Amino acid sequence: TPEEPPPCPASQVKLETNSIANIYRKHFLGKEHFNYYSVDSALGHLVFSVKYDVIGDQEHLRLMLRSKFKTCHDVIPISCLTEFPNVVQMAKLVCEEVNVDRFYPVLYPKVSWNRNLKNECHGHFFHCPSFVTHLKASRLIVTFDKHVISNNFKFGVIYQKFAQAS
Repeated sequence: TPEEPPPCPASQVKLETNSIANIYRKHFLGKEHFNYYSVDSALGHLVFSVKYDVIGDQEHLRLMLRSKFKTCHDVIPISCLTEFPNVVQMAKLVCEEVNVDRFYPVLYPKVSWNRNLKNECHGHFFHCPSFVTHLKASRLIVTFDKHVISNNFKFGVIYQKFAQAS
């Protein structure tokens, strides 16, 4: 009789991924949102992203807090809040360990659209280096997220023939 293959599990094989690492790219990048930063004595440097979201017919706050040690994400229906929270209160909704007095908005120098800038950029605002700096915060956050994915999912495949010794 032919040798039977080993039994297969009933469920399909699942490759685990870090979905947190893709949340900023999926829900925040290229969409209207706010980024803030602060320094916590225990958690270190914090980056906090806030976005107003409508899911179905209900208003929500999409919150994402990053520290050196972890990333926390939550979607909170605004109807569940007794009063609209400030930025520190929103951060504590996602991570109770946050202990800061305030968060600071991530800001870059505002581009003033004037004649000189228009001439300097040849009339193409989107090709202007000054405009590119406005995208810097979001790009840095996406780059940070990429390192989480890279560190967790490096693997290789080794092919070996039956009875191969070297």
